[in-house]
This record gives sequence, structure tokens and C-alpha cells, in this order.
Amino acid sequence: MNTMQGNAVPVSLVSGFLGSGKTTLINHILQSDHGLRIAVMVNDFGDINIDAELIVNARQNVISLANGCICCSLETDLIEQLEQMLTAHPPGPDYIVIETSGISDPARVLTTLRYPRFAGRLRLDNAITLLDAEQLPRLEGANRELARCQLTDANLVVINKADLVTDVDLKQLKNEWLFPDSRCYVTRMARVPIPLLFDQATPPTERNSKCNPIAEPLHHEFVQWSWQSERPFDLNKLRKALAALPINVYRAKGILYIAEAADRAVALHLVGHRSELKKLNEWSQSPRSRLVMIASGENTDFAAIDTALRGALVKA
Repeated sequence: MNTMQGNAVPVSLVSGFLGSGKTTLINHILQSDHGLRIAVMVNDFGDINIDAELIVNARQNVISLANGCICCSLETDLIEQLEQMLTAHPPGPDYIVIETSGISDPARVLTTLRYPRFAGRLRLDNAITLLDAEQLPRLEGANRELARCQLTDANLVVINKADLVTDVDLKQLKNEWLFPDSRCYVTRMARVPIPLLFDQATPPTERNSKCNPIAEPLHHEFVQWSWQSERPFDLNKLRKALAALPINVYRAKGILYIAEAADRAVALHLVGHRSELKKLNEWSQSPRSRLVMIASGENTDFAAIDTALRGALVKA
């Protein structure tokens, strides 16, 4: 997972107003079969519902689990705790999840993750904001404004407790609260497919060196779509193609062959509306773009995406 950005540990930020379901989502993450050593930083892990059989060690502010995950309480400075997380738990976590307080603006945490001291060591993978479908429209004044601030930097919006409202209520909530390019997932009990939360997409194989789209089932609502080509991308056209992806494309990653940096592979990491391109080492094999996307299987026009990607290639 970390090869796309060197050895940087990916981080997901979980925010949302009080009662939106953040702790339920954390429980879901810790108890899922994801195969990752996850470090979860929460405001109070006393609320985390973990079976005693899974706990192998418990200290003052750290719980170690049998599946390799750890859960720690955010009691001190975030910078200090992140440093300890990166150095005091060899071989270190594969992934870090930070749950912010329900009455805080996640922008402060995002700023911390961008500090120069964490460059090359931490990488923001996802910014998730949970909404309480029933209670959100009832917020007023400063609380309503704070809930809107928590949506500003979200790559994935989880509309939780959808079973408590009608379809008409959901449509109105989306119209009033979400940005036009917001990727959202509607659910109950914070049940979100792990592939939407973490970068677990499988890179395309070498079985076909041509531009051949492949869609494979990933979850009952999602597919993993692979694409590759030996022709290089035009950088400006590529950026436009990525910006124009439909909102039901949640994630994309790959190793790309770009004409403007033809001697080096370029890593792509896309979550929601945010995408990053980063130069890697020189090619160790024939240059080739290999790209994989996670999208909702229903009504996803993969043919149109294929056409857009082909249109972004340098003309032969």
C-alpha cells in the first residue's frame, strides 16, 4: 500500500457532529477482516466495543488487539502521539485512523498532517465525515455552522442512520448539505464497505499489455475496474479526465506513464474529488500505465470513462 508514496503511512480522518456514528464506524473498522495493522486514535476508547477475547494487552491509554490493531486515546498533543506511533510500535502500523471530536473542526488535524516533519512519513488517504440523517437538519446556530465546516474537506460523506428518515428526507438533505461533487454513501449503523475507507484496490496484473478495461466484483454494491495502456498520457488532458470522473467513482490508484515525465513512473492516488500525482523511480521495465478504480456498480458508465482516458493519451 505504501509503495505509491514511498514509506509514508496512510491516514484516514473520521469527523462528524456529536452522535453521527463515528464510534460505531471505528468499531466496524477494528472488527473487520482487512488484514491491516491499524492504529486508531480516538477521544475516548472507553466507548469502543471490543470483545475481551480480542484484547491481548491494555495499558493506560493503549489497547492492543489480537488482529494486530491498536487503539489509543487522544489525551496529549497530536504531534507527540503521531511521533510515538511512528517510532514506538515496530514494525509500525500499516494505517492510521484519527477520530476527531464531534465538536471540533477537522481542519486543525489536516493542518498537522501537512507539517514538514511528517513529509514522507504520513500521507492523507481519506477524510471521512459522518452525518446523522435524522438529527442533522435539526441543528441550529453555531452547531449547524460547525457541521457544515466538518464537510468542507471531506472526500467521502457517510449519511448514517438513513433507516430513520424517508427517501424524500434523504434527497432534501443531500440538496441542502452536500457539495455538487461530494461522494456520499448512505447507510445505517455506520456500515461502510472497507474498500471505500481504505486503499485496498488490487493493482492490474501484467496479463494484458494492451488498453483493456476489466471490471471485477468487489462488494455487493461496488466493482473494481482495471485499465492499462502502453501509450503515454498528456498531463493536462489527464488532469481534466480525472477531474471529470463521475461522482460514483470513489477511489483510483495506479502507476502511470506520462509524456511530460517519460523517464519515470508516476503514482496516482485519487480519493473523492482529491487526486495526487507523484514521480517515482525510473522505469525498471517498459513504460506502461496501470490504473484501477473503485466505483459503485450501478449505473457506472465504464465505457465513457474508458473513452475519456483514451482521449487523454498522446496521439499516436
